[in-house]
Amino acid sequence: MQQHPGADRPSPGARERMPRSRPETKSEPERQSLHAIFMQMPVAIAILEGPQHTFSFANAAYLAIVGGRDVLGKPLLEALPELRGQGLEQLMDQVVATGIPYVGNEVRICVGPSDRGELPEADEAFFNFVYSPKRTAQGPVDGVFVTATEVTDQVRARQRAEVLAAQLRESEERLRRVVEASGTGTWELDVASGRLTADARHRTLLDLPDEGPISLRTALKSAHLEDRQPLARAIAEAIEGKNGGHFVGECRIVRGAELVRWIEGRGQVICDAAGRPARLIGTSFDISERKAAEERRARQGALNAQVGLALTRSTSERRMLQECADAIVSHLDVSLARIWLLNPTDNALELQASAGDVATEDEPARVPVGEFESGLLGGAVGVRDRAAAAAELTGLPDLADSAEVAALAGAPVSSRSPVPARLTAPDPQAAQASQADPADPRDPADPWAGSLAWARRAGMVAFAGYPLLLGDMLVGVVALFAPKPLQQDSLDSLKQLAGSLALGIKRLRAESELRSRADFEKHLLGIVSHDLRNPLNAILLSAMALGRSDNLDPLTAKTVLRIQSSAERAARMIRDLLDFTQARLGSGIRITRRSIDLREVVRSVLDEVEAAHPGREIGLRSDGDVRGEWDGDRIAQVVQNLVTNALKYSPPGSPVRVSTCALEGWATLDVHNLGAPIPLEKQSSIFEPLMR
Repeated sequence: MQQHPGADRPSPGARERMPRSRPETKSEPERQSLHAIFMQMPVAIAILEGPQHTFSFANAAYLAIVGGRDVLGKPLLEALPELRGQGLEQLMDQVVATGIPYVGNEVRICVGPSDRGELPEADEAFFNFVYSPKRTAQGPVDGVFVTATEVTDQVRARQRAEVLAAQLRESEERLRRVVEASGTGTWELDVASGRLTADARHRTLLDLPDEGPISLRTALKSAHLEDRQPLARAIAEAIEGKNGGHFVGECRIVRGAELVRWIEGRGQVICDAAGRPARLIGTSFDISERKAAEERRARQGALNAQVGLALTRSTSERRMLQECADAIVSHLDVSLARIWLLNPTDNALELQASAGDVATEDEPARVPVGEFESGLLGGAVGVRDRAAAAAELTGLPDLADSAEVAALAGAPVSSRSPVPARLTAPDPQAAQASQADPADPRDPADPWAGSLAWARRAGMVAFAGYPLLLGDMLVGVVALFAPKPLQQDSLDSLKQLAGSLALGIKRLRAESELRSRADFEKHLLGIVSHDLRNPLNAILLSAMALGRSDNLDPLTAKTVLRIQSSAERAARMIRDLLDFTQARLGSGIRITRRSIDLREVVRSVLDEVEAAHPGREIGLRSDGDVRGEWDGDRIAQVVQNLVTNALKYSPPGSPVRVSTCALEGWATLDVHNLGAPIPLEKQSSIFEPLMR
């Protein structure tokens, strides 16, 4: 908003053009005609006279601005009290005093019914106006001639445009800084000419010259040969309008045969006024780290899958470990993998698996714990921290200095981190001197020295090892050699693999122990049961022979019958043990089927049980025809076990109900007591042998 006091002092001629009050020279018709003209003008016009600036004239446009209020004959601040404090009265005083017009541009004025001049924002308005001095016929200024035009809409539109422009500039600057900070390149392709405009970052990403024109063909030549056609096709499809004109593509940037980086480009087609594709604008950014991470994840996933198969399907330790060693070499950047297991009797590590695309010379198959590379890893467990183990490793030929290895492997053993080391290419003269030095404490016949010599000749530059631990107990060691420095993800994979290997070894050993124990139990029961039958048969036959004698007194006859009954019960127990052994060995229990009535079998068993438990009530209910082809003795065993347990695990004096019924071709046996329900976690095992 601008106010221009006095802009330019009017010339004498200008004064003559200003309306003057000349009632003595104008006839009434002329005054009425002039009044009508002023009233009809679209510009707001008012005349204020006297020291209080009293309204003597206001046309329709002016009255519309002030809300149609009657202002004629009233001083300015009486007619429009809301103008108090807005400075307009002072401006009129200045015009009257100086005779110099005042020009106001886009002046903010609040017009409304308030008498405090504090109006809501809705009543705010902007005006362009001129306060011109009104002179008498003699020349002195006696009032102010006001002309005003409301420009509120224009001002607010311009203000909104200025705000939007400022926001746009701020957004563009923020975007520019974000693009620079993110390392993103920007580019624009002219569809008609094929000319590519790119910023410095995009040129760097594509390995293009810093200056000079670029064509799409030139840019595509930076991409790997296999990626050029897919990129060109994706750009063409975007220009054709596919995918909404959106372009997404990625490629490898190569320099000769060397991979420089992976980049991804994204863009959008912009059409001209006729709807034809004119430009393709977009961004590019380096995705090498993402691609490397994807490759690592893919290799880790493949490694986990192959190791998982080996751990779950293998039935022998050696086969499982060999498959795991093969997986390490296949999916990690290593050339040789070895897995050793501890022989606790000799306190030595024995080589169980070795994989790689290179052959070793004089590879030791047995390493005492605490000696050589793998033995040091085993000896580090529970004896010294990992940094000390790495320091001992550096005493072996061609390992890096101890400070470097200790920095890589400085965590204590309890952290369960791999022990890495970097093999260095030795100076031939220094190596010769070392071999010729009689004070060198290393044994030239050490088989591991031969392996290190192989590593040097094969171009190996890195080694990493990890103990296989179950808790704090050492079960083995896994170690590997690599042709380039090992990355952290490879060490993490080795750590995870070592844990899986240890658990796999634990599983196989536990399964083997369980199988051995089960086989022993099976055969023991069979042997004992079979060997007991002969003496029991002799006892039973002797008791039966004595029982047929007529010369026995009553006490002796009773004793003989007791011996016979006990022998028969022992024989039945042995038959049950033999049946159980046959079932455990897989041959099953022998079944002899014949036509029987389930109700009769149950009634017979209940009679025997009631005789043994005279104080308990056992009820039987039978519905329908429950005859079938079954083994009566086996059914009787089942009924006796169920009813006996029902009596045993129910309150004394409570009844036990047994029922049989026929339902849709099935015979059902139900035994019910008033005891506590069987816990849910035990229901799956209550019918297992030897379980209660």
